[in-house]
Amino acid sequence: MAQTKKKITYKTNAGSQHARQNKYKTVRFGDDSLKFKLLTLAPLAVIIAIVPLLVRAYAYDTGLYNYDFYYPSDPDGARLDFFLHCKMVAFLSLSIILVCILIAKLTVEKKSIKFSKIFIPLGIYGFLALLSSIFSKYQPYPWTGVFEQFESVFVLLGYIVTAYYAFLFVNDKKDIVILIAALTVGTLLMIPLGISQAFFKDFYQTELGYKLIMPNSLKQSIPLDQMVWPFGKGTVYLSLYNPNYVGSYAALLSPVFLMMVFAARNVILKIVYATMYVGLLLALFGSGSRAGFIGIGFSLILLVVLFARKSLRFWIPMILIAVLSIGSLSFYLKKTDSTLIQRLKEAFTIGEAVDSFPLSAIETNDDDVVLTWHDNRLHIQFDSEYFAFNVLDDTGTMLPATVDYDTSTLTITDERFNGITVTPVYLTEAKDMVGFSVRADGEWNFARYNNTYYYYTPYGKLIKYPANTATSGGWFAKHPAFASKRGFIWSKTLPLLPENFFLGTGADTFIFAFPQTDFLALKNGGFYATFMTKPHNMYMQVGVQTGVLSLIAMLAFYFMYLVICIRTSLKMKKHTFFSYISGGIAAGTFGYMITQLINDSTITVAPIYWALIGIGLSASLLAQKENDEIIKTL
Repeated sequence: MAQTKKKITYKTNAGSQHARQNKYKTVRFGDDSLKFKLLTLAPLAVIIAIVPLLVRAYAYDTGLYNYDFYYPSDPDGARLDFFLHCKMVAFLSLSIILVCILIAKLTVEKKSIKFSKIFIPLGIYGFLALLSSIFSKYQPYPWTGVFEQFESVFVLLGYIVTAYYAFLFVNDKKDIVILIAALTVGTLLMIPLGISQAFFKDFYQTELGYKLIMPNSLKQSIPLDQMVWPFGKGTVYLSLYNPNYVGSYAALLSPVFLMMVFAARNVILKIVYATMYVGLLLALFGSGSRAGFIGIGFSLILLVVLFARKSLRFWIPMILIAVLSIGSLSFYLKKTDSTLIQRLKEAFTIGEAVDSFPLSAIETNDDDVVLTWHDNRLHIQFDSEYFAFNVLDDTGTMLPATVDYDTSTLTITDERFNGITVTPVYLTEAKDMVGFSVRADGEWNFARYNNTYYYYTPYGKLIKYPANTATSGGWFAKHPAFASKRGFIWSKTLPLLPENFFLGTGADTFIFAFPQTDFLALKNGGFYATFMTKPHNMYMQVGVQTGVLSLIAMLAFYFMYLVICIRTSLKMKKHTFFSYISGGIAAGTFGYMITQLINDSTITVAPIYWALIGIGLSASLLAQKENDEIIKTL
């Protein structure tokens, strides 16, 4: 009996059939020779293999001096970036090349160019990101990127171009083999970096590494022996700037290489891919990234769903892989003094709920400074001429206190404010500004200037309090220590989402949207004298910066893609090279999306993710075609 087969297909903008013999045949652009394929795929290969490896010192001014949460000037002169700016420049340059090739292809083939409806929500995401940046009040940062991020709107649009370009130009097995080979080369270069950082001397701290990453113009002012790296011996961060991003990298790529073990027919290649898988696991162990372990766990669950069959052909290799994974972990823990286990425990530790903090509010009024201490309001008035204080409660009653005349320190003895001290201080090294310091669950400096009181920030700025304070609430507000203090960051970020539903604050502008000048909240959250450049959650990052609508569009694109890959795998009568690639990439991207619950989008890893999405979508369509042909022969 004939069966009706429902196919997931891509469409063209034109209905003419002369452009291809059937809807699955590659649209011709130039020719199908290996040379042509190498030329068109070369920019994509560089994006996934070389860009993540780039490390080069870049000295620059942040331009943030006018903001209250930042220094009056960079304390050590110009800021240095090693890992982000060079990747941004390279990626944008390659994105321009991709756009030029796309325009050429569109010009030659016009309306017969390959397209899929799932790219519509991705286009909406890009359009909203562009609008958010155009109307952002934090110019010019949406277009240039901000320090510690460098993910401008041009980078976001580059991600979209990369995904579509990969989908458009990956049309057969040769295309995939070329790109997997590039990915393998890039990973082969990454793994020795991880080994050097975990077991030996960090390559970037060697003479050779220093010469490669430090321009001649900076070598005299920043010699090797004065280089200070934020991570200690044994911590793996590869060339990805932060150990957390190693987790995203490993979660994204390890399922791809795992499925290549199944897809490859050559025994040597199987060994190479298995080595890549183990190498990524070792890098993950060395990074201590909790997100990476969680992401890989979810990706393996999806792989079992996609590929599990009754045959031993699947389960025997999977058992072997499990043994290799456990063996790799045991080897790493034996050879290092890793804090991995402790970090994993911390990731799942919620901690006790915090209902309130001793110091819960600060007000800088014209007549006094008011501190709310255990729900009691303390009023402080300062006479800078005589270095004298008045301390009163909310009824205006003078509070009992003792005075140390050597230091002019006043200590309150009232039981409601017992132990709080107030001391006159010079707020600047030049001693041209007199203020006072209050010790109350921390040290808080204030000044009277132009007939009003100000809070004197850790960065030497005078601000009125309460300042920019986002209302925090919900579960995270009571559990600020959750997930390495992400609970606090999320409690302050979630209230920003309704404000940015239609349009966000602009690409790469989270640093300005977050209530950075709420120093009391930052202190209570464990981040005093620290400003947040990212929310440590990609979904909140997108929702704030380019808008909640853009986040919905981006997620719609991803879930449409994931459904296509899952349906393809489950319908396969027999798994082929294409279904292994499609499933491996689907699992990898799924693991990556899980890691993004506690990590951010970053130029270090995101370009690979978006490229793999396009490759995986094409592989899924090619797997469907093969499956249809297999069914016809039954």
